[in-house]
Amino acid sequence: MSPAQILALLGVNAVLLPIRRNSKCPSRKAWQKITFTETQIHAYQAALTRAPAIGVTLGEPSEGLCTIDCDEDEFLAEMLALNPGLHGTLRTSAKRGGNIWFVLPHPPPKSRKLVREGVPVGEFRSTGSQTIISGDHPEGARYRLIVSAPPVRVPFAHIVWPAWLGDASFTNSSQYSPFSPSSLESPSSPSLNTLYNIRERCDAVEAARKVMDADPALKRLYRRFVVEKRSLPRQGRRNSDLVELVTFLHAATGRKRALELASAFWELNQDIFTDSLEQHMHEAEAQLNAREATWQSALTPEERVLADQFHQPLREAFRICRDLAGLDTPESPRGKFFLSMGDLADRISLRAVEAQRIIHVLEGLGCLQVVTKGTKHSKEGPGIATRYRWVFHSMETPVSAP
Repeated sequence: MSPAQILALLGVNAVLLPIRRNSKCPSRKAWQKITFTETQIHAYQAALTRAPAIGVTLGEPSEGLCTIDCDEDEFLAEMLALNPGLHGTLRTSAKRGGNIWFVLPHPPPKSRKLVREGVPVGEFRSTGSQTIISGDHPEGARYRLIVSAPPVRVPFAHIVWPAWLGDASFTNSSQYSPFSPSSLESPSSPSLNTLYNIRERCDAVEAARKVMDADPALKRLYRRFVVEKRSLPRQGRRNSDLVELVTFLHAATGRKRALELASAFWELNQDIFTDSLEQHMHEAEAQLNAREATWQSALTPEERVLADQFHQPLREAFRICRDLAGLDTPESPRGKFFLSMGDLADRISLRAVEAQRIIHVLEGLGCLQVVTKGTKHSKEGPGIATRYRWVFHSMETPVSAP
């Protein structure tokens, strides 16, 4: 997610932090003292955009935003069982367990480790702590949204904690037990039940639209590859719609974009679907992996040797160009296709200059040849994308558009 998308999702003026590569630590010194205003300057925003991961300062600097970090799935399940209301708030994860996000309306308590029988199982994170929300985990996984909904606002005293904590300030001393939607400070906040009512679903869809509006490239792709390619999804067809969508996205975009678009498909239609986002994305990743295996098996031996040497963006561009060349349409007969640098950059989530470099590499390797050079947008009219010929092999087998 981009910094703008993260802020739109969190719904507060949160302090975002660039995270060091292969680490969970912020790259800025004295990060606990950085203010929201300081994060809005251009240089800081550029650092966030370049960072391999983005963290969020918690507690008072971010208007009371806090998380419960659950190290293991068992502890996460226990917290959700004690607090049914927490099912629908923002939840993120990378490998095991996950972070439950919420906003405390008053100055939050201090951060503290959560220990069961001498074994750390998690942490309540508040002022002085930070939680990573997006990007790469040091062990290779990616941080992902399990529940893509704004953090709820809830008084700290309304959260139910396991009795084994043995601390009156953290155990079930509240008159509100278990934590339920009646504990919410504002009736406009999203419901924390697993199944939303229609009002809350519509509110969640609107919040998802605002998140997408903050990412113009993703919005363009969604309109082009999702809205314009298929009719409105219907309840009972989510799985078949998802299979069809991911099959198409594998041919048209990079993996990161495909997963972002699959997630947006659920988020913008959650008033129709009843399956969870977690289940939806599990199925999307499985379908994407299956399509990648099918694509690899269709490569010629020469193509496979070359593709196996590419890093991910170059490999994805190779696949997109090859598949575009395999289509047979009146505008682009098989073997030829149109592609602009901006379009390729959108498809594989890169800057245009990086996409241009990748195209030059494919030209240098003899995969592509320019047929007609494109033109830029001008007062006279819109630009025209460059037309290429795929020359790595003869494209003997036609490819049908998904």
